[in-house]
Amino acid sequence: MVATTLPPEYYLNDINAYTNEIETVKNVTDSYSIEREYGLWLHQQKYKIAIEEYK
Repeated sequence: MVATTLPPEYYLNDINAYTNEIETVKNVTDSYSIEREYGLWLHQQKYKIAIEEYK
């Protein structure tokens, strides 16, 4: 398996987008709320990895 890690800026952009949407769009279904929280968490984890790989 070959895994590619994108630059940290890519993940940081998505983190900011998820955070902004979570803070501003409150009227969503429970399932979409969970999906957004997972997306935020996932990109935060990938960001940590990218920081290490792009040193």
